Amino acid sequence: MGYRSDVRIVLYPERLRSKELWPLIKLWVQENWPKDDITSIDYNDSNTIAVVSYDDVKWYDDYDYVKDVLNTLERFIEVFDCNTSGEYRASYEFARTGEELNDIENYGTGYNDYRLGVMREMVIT
Repeated sequence: MGYRSDVRIVLYPERLRSKELWPLIKLWVQENWPKDDITSIDYNDSNTIAVVSYDDVKWYDDYDYVKDVLNTLERFIEVFDCNTSGEYRASYEFARTGEELNDIENYGTGYNDYRLGVMREMVIT
């Protein structure tokens, strides 16, 4: 079985450019995001945000699909000027929660709107 994680990645345009950039970001994700059966992608037009989800997966840096996702995020940074104050800037945020309570990874581009948060909740099973 192994150690499992849940991962969320949100990609979105800078709010001032959302009407111009949102269609381009959607198209870019549709054409460039790695396709497999463990990936779920939802587009929220009203919030101009794409949410990429991986549920109950083994998320290790040496796995091919993880490498593909991280390389895709690097290309996204280059295409949409994520770490500069450019005219066509977009952002992404990444969060991963593992099985252990304190196993949380959360990061994003240099400019982001903090549109992805991590919350643990208590459940009785």
